[in-house]
Parts: sequence; C-alpha cells; structure tokens
Amino acid sequence: MRITVFLVLFFFISCKQEKKQNLPNSKSGSTVEETIITNLKSFPNADLKNLFDNSTYVDYIFHYLPFSVSQNNKSSIVSNLKMISPDKPKQWNNTCKSIGREFFHIGGDIVYEADVYFSEHCQGYIFMKNEKPIFASGMTEAGIAFYGNLLTHAAKIKNQVNEK
Repeated sequence: MRITVFLVLFFFISCKQEKKQNLPNSKSGSTVEETIITNLKSFPNADLKNLFDNSTYVDYIFHYLPFSVSQNNKSSIVSNLKMISPDKPKQWNNTCKSIGREFFHIGGDIVYEADVYFSEHCQGYIFMKNEKPIFASGMTEAGIAFYGNLLTHAAKIKNQVNEK
C-alpha cells in the first residue's frame, strides 16, 4: 500500500518552473477567520460539475514544502476534485493557516483558486476571487488521506535532505 501511495505521489509531484511563472502569487500561509467561514456558502455543485467535466490542469503551490504538484491527467484531476466536499468545513478556528494554494484550469485559464487548509482543526478549501474568500468547502476523507500522506512524505524528504 505504501509503495502504491509513494508511486502515485511520485507521478503527481513535479517542479515545473515554467508553470509556476504563469500562476498568480498567493499569500504565504494566509489566515481565514471562523466568522468569515460561517458567512460563506460552500462551493456550488454546478461549478464543481463544470470542473469535473472541463478541467484540463490543476496546480498546487505549497507555502512551506520543497515542491509543487501539477496534474494534467484527467483521472488525476477527477481524483483531486473528489477531495472537495460539497459541505462547508466541519472544524475551523481563527488560527488556521493555509498550506498552499490550488489553481484549477480550464484550457489556458485559471477559473478558480483555493487556499488549502490541512491541520488538526482545519481541513478544507477557501475559494478566492481577487484575494477575497468567496466559498468555503470541507475536505472529504480522500482529501484528508491525500494531504496526510503528502505531508508525511514531505517530512521524510526534508529529513533526508537535512541528513546529507
């Protein structure tokens, strides 16, 4: 099982500098307060369906990890989109900080951006427009497993680099 997860992550993880240059900058470790989350609607089902049907690329830029993730394979994109819950985040507090930003592309256009939150008390996505929160969605069990594995492997990579 671990080998499968590692291989899947290996194929997803790449550092594509040319793609990074085309992405807008995200605020490193931005914080969204609980009161803001309460006032936001969850990501609309029609928009999520549009992403399922038409997304051509998904990029992640992480604030504190030594790599980015880019996906252009349709099955990988669909798996990624299945991490977004149709419901709002179940847990949230005002100390939540994003671990990165995810960019959803259709054709050559970024149609949605979302700050990704993954910690003990914050697991979800805050969709942004013009650097302002517009939707809040929780994370499915598949998302929790994905980010847990991703951060575990990132920590191992960091430890290996530090040991050299």
